Amino acid sequence: MPADQVKLTDSLSIAMRSYLSNHHLAAARYLIRQAQQIEENFKKGKVPHRIPEGHRAYVTSAVFASTAFLECAINELLKDAADGYRSYLPRTGAATVRQLGEGWRIWGRAPILEKYAVAWLFIKKRPMDKNVAGYSRVNLVLQLRNALMHFQPETLGNNLPRHRFETMLRHEFAPNPLMVGMGNPYFPDHCLGSPCAAWALASCKEFADHFFKGVRVRANYRRFSPRGPPFAGRRCTATASSGPRKQAPCDEARESRIYNSLTQTGRSEKVNPDLPRDGKLPAVPRSIAPSRPEFHGRQGAVWSSGRLPARQTLG
Repeated sequence: MPADQVKLTDSLSIAMRSYLSNHHLAAARYLIRQAQQIEENFKKGKVPHRIPEGHRAYVTSAVFASTAFLECAINELLKDAADGYRSYLPRTGAATVRQLGEGWRIWGRAPILEKYAVAWLFIKKRPMDKNVAGYSRVNLVLQLRNALMHFQPETLGNNLPRHRFETMLRHEFAPNPLMVGMGNPYFPDHCLGSPCAAWALASCKEFADHFFKGVRVRANYRRFSPRGPPFAGRRCTATASSGPRKQAPCDEARESRIYNSLTQTGRSEKVNPDLPRDGKLPAVPRSIAPSRPEFHGRQGAVWSSGRLPARQTLG
């Protein structure tokens, strides 16, 4: 090789780790706004019939996106611990991070709330209280999601037993504005409106906020804005002279305004008197001593005594 020529041997290595919790959160908000717009147009006489095209798709998709956000949020925490990514857990001891990683390998396919309970137990060293209002509401959201996802037709009428959701959900949110004055059964017609979708999103986010505040972790959906640059919701590291690509921080004030508008949409003044007016969940008691362990299916169990069962094979 001539002395005046230089051979370049350096290479650029790029690694990217994607997160979707904030995108599911943004999707749920978008879908709710679309459903609300259809309902407003109906009130103005711009919609010719009571079941306009797209309305139910927006509402059911918002419920799905809300629960997808809830599961993504805990999966991101546990999977990062299992893979050795400490940015979520800078103040958590190495032993606890190892426990979380093992928890992911054992309970990664467990029900959503069980994964939250496992993570809470490992980090807080005490079982999660399941008697707070937020836990019961998010459990209702998951039951609604399952009923929609695995829907089974039922015959309902005036002289027949009511659908179980009529008792469980009627006082949680306002009925579907498109069905006011109609004699259709409560579920699905009077249930599935934008107030239902907004309640589902608010309940999932309240629970997630309560959990991550309790374990002193700033989750991904609180770090990055869903309306940020193309790499929002991702962590991109490039070995280059310019250094790692910086992410756009979440606009806390804007997020709070959007969230407050959703939680106030369609929520009855008589709903959940045990939830303070500011929307914050009650503090988790430090001592919980149920008399026996609680099992949640064959995929795993969280013992209310604070101990975990032996390792199980998930099927």
